Amino acid sequence: MDFLIGVDSSGNAMRIGPIMPELNRILIIVHAATHRVTEELVYRQGIKHIFRVSVPVYQDGILAAWIAKDLPIRKWAGINPDYEYGRDSWEFFKTTLKALRPDVEFVSEQWNPSPGTTDFSKWISAVMATDAEGLFTVNWAVEAITLHKQAAELGLYKKLKAVFNPMGYSMDVAYGLGKDYPRLEYGTWVSGRYMWFYPPTEINKRFVDALHTKMGKASSIFCRDNVYCYIYDKDSHREGWHSRSRYPYKDYGKHGCDITGWG
Repeated sequence: MDFLIGVDSSGNAMRIGPIMPELNRILIIVHAATHRVTEELVYRQGIKHIFRVSVPVYQDGILAAWIAKDLPIRKWAGINPDYEYGRDSWEFFKTTLKALRPDVEFVSEQWNPSPGTTDFSKWISAVMATDAEGLFTVNWAVEAITLHKQAAELGLYKKLKAVFNPMGYSMDVAYGLGKDYPRLEYGTWVSGRYMWFYPPTEINKRFVDALHTKMGKASSIFCRDNVYCYIYDKDSHREGWHSRSRYPYKDYGKHGCDITGWG
């Protein structure tokens, strides 16, 4: 094994990262988004065997707060997955929004097990029992689909004025919700880590068209990440970078070609 590629869970990334120096192999994290990988493992502990090809949680929590500060909403609730990613994102959102809008209140914090939650009714009911005006959630994939559909069915979105769902425009959620995305007075704010139509580069267009021809769907962040890792792995083997001790750290990104234009 020359590379370990993958890791979906932020919690697992924090467990796997520290053993890479012992293995003297490179870990490429394609999806796990906790900022602690970068700040604690790479920066503070100095582990140079870890790279990531997707963004950490800053945009999920901090950017959402910068948008939320301008909305006429003072009371917020959260329904988030009960592990590293959900707790980090919610904490960033709360801390940033409170600094920008000292008048805001966080009236409900709900934590659903993830993966595996199929019934969100008790957490939705808990939020409905408060006077919350806005909801923040980073539930993703099938759990985001389930949460939004059940929240609509139970009447939560008739009560709220806005909902924020970072990762709510990943393609699996977009296809799963379709026209069922909630429509609230001050908006349904969603984001994704790769939008198939951006950047408008030739290589991205060829990738998107080829995948759509083969699969009949627009490409997702997981497709983009896997393609980048394939290109990176191929180039690295060509250059003989099979272990961290042989990898020219200063050249990271110079030999790859990413469909999003980076590299």
